[in-house]
Amino acid sequence: MKFFSLKKKLIAWFLLWICLPITIFSSAFLFYESNIVKEEIRHYADKQISSLAAQMDWYFRSVQHISKNYYNDAFINSLVDPGHLRDRLTFLEDQMNLLSMKKVNNYTLEDTVLQVTVITWNGEIYGTNLYRRTFDAEQMRETQWYRQLVKNPWEILWIQDEFLSDLICDDKQSQVFNIWALKSPTTYAPIGFLIVDFSLEDLTRQFDGYFDAQELFAVQDMYGKTLFCSNEARLAEVDAVLHGRAGELEEDSVLTSPKYYHVGAETQHGRWSISLFTTQRAALNRYDSFIGFFLLAFTLYISLLVVLLLLVSNQIVHPIQSLTATIRLAQSGNMEARANIPSRDEIGELASAYNGLLDEINRLMDNITAENEQKRRAEMQALSAQINPHFILNTLTSIRALIYQGLNRTAEKAALNFAFLLKNVLSWEKEMCTLSEEMDCVRKCIELYQMSFEYPIRINLEIDPSLYDCMVIKMITQPIVENAVMHGLKPKEGDKSLSIQAIRDDGIKILIYDNGIGSADRFVFNEVNMKFGRGIGMQNVYNRIVLHHGSHYGLQFYSRPGEGTLVTLHLPYIREEGEAHD
Repeated sequence: MKFFSLKKKLIAWFLLWICLPITIFSSAFLFYESNIVKEEIRHYADKQISSLAAQMDWYFRSVQHISKNYYNDAFINSLVDPGHLRDRLTFLEDQMNLLSMKKVNNYTLEDTVLQVTVITWNGEIYGTNLYRRTFDAEQMRETQWYRQLVKNPWEILWIQDEFLSDLICDDKQSQVFNIWALKSPTTYAPIGFLIVDFSLEDLTRQFDGYFDAQELFAVQDMYGKTLFCSNEARLAEVDAVLHGRAGELEEDSVLTSPKYYHVGAETQHGRWSISLFTTQRAALNRYDSFIGFFLLAFTLYISLLVVLLLLVSNQIVHPIQSLTATIRLAQSGNMEARANIPSRDEIGELASAYNGLLDEINRLMDNITAENEQKRRAEMQALSAQINPHFILNTLTSIRALIYQGLNRTAEKAALNFAFLLKNVLSWEKEMCTLSEEMDCVRKCIELYQMSFEYPIRINLEIDPSLYDCMVIKMITQPIVENAVMHGLKPKEGDKSLSIQAIRDDGIKILIYDNGIGSADRFVFNEVNMKFGRGIGMQNVYNRIVLHHGSHYGLQFYSRPGEGTLVTLHLPYIREEGEAHD
């Protein structure tokens, strides 16, 4: 059954009975609110663009009214009359008249500087501007506005034009030109042009305060040329959107994101278009909405519920969590952990009872540990007792054979070696010895074994010098060496060799290899077995290793007939008695 904590249950109840109804209600409310917001934005954008278009149209009407005064004036029309006198004195007088008319006609737009220019069909220029260079009639005829007015002389144009801008010395201002065709009174064919120009800055100044800083405002003339953008850094993006090239913009462009809403309108005079890119935030800043109040109330409500949940958690869940943590520590092996819950309720009583249970378990474990240690020592002594008679019997038999053969000196040497082993090895006061001492005993044993051989056994010891002072179980290699000599090498004819190697690899590994007759038997040691059949020596060694060091260690047996035998002992790396360094 899957564990489900009490805290999770409380949170689940909280979500199910409180948050879920609130979430459903909030979702429905926010869906309704989003529709209101969209409608509000649409209403705001339409109102804003209508206001901007009306303001621009008023400005154009004002300029057009002044231009019409010039257009209907007889003096202006006389300037383009082919029979008009054109000497220097008359030219200066005409210029003064234009300046006088300018003072009279521009009174309706006091904050705007309007300049007047009259261009005759044969290339004469009269005006209140300062002009840069000689007029080029041929270049004028190549302009779009010239061809349009020749085709339709009754049309009134509002444009920006490079040709006309080049005529004006003041190049710091971006000018807008209102152009009228002056016609012949008989044929109504164009015989000149009346041009009233003003600064684009004067026009756009009329819209200061009409839109938010986050909004973008753009103006296009009648030819679709973008003349103004409230954010010059985004002029290229705005121009691409207005000309249907939004696909060319980069993916991170804000104008292509749902954040911006685009609306446009066209003025009645001049056929200019204005575009507004507004945002939801800009629209909602202008109008009141109750969503902010709702979100504030909802946040306070949720905060109170969270505080309530935390209080319940501290009173109920925290003591249970503390007891659970103590239980987990005990499960991991820390039997000294105790639950510290001072509350005087069922949870406090449960913690007190659990602490008492841990105390009783510790007492029982101490008793079991002592009994197991006594049992282990008894089993080790029993295993040692099995080795001693077996080793003593084989050794005495070998000495007897030497005496029977008359090899008294060899028998004497064997007896001395046997006495050394009995004195230094078979006294079981200590279970451990150094690897160096173990190898000395192995050498003595081998000398005893091979005294009965006709030819000596070739011995090869490869011991890592850093392992000589490591601690191993006494006589742990003797039964394996004895089996190798007596059962593997003795029956073999020819060259006989025994190799003992000690290496550091995940502890200590002692490899004992002989090139004897080998065996087809397979021995697998998986558990301690105190009932021995065949293979008593190796089972004894395995039992002693496991009883002393645990089941992570032991031995492996590998042999093939005619190829020899390899036995590998796996022991822990212990520098001093009782101190392991794996």
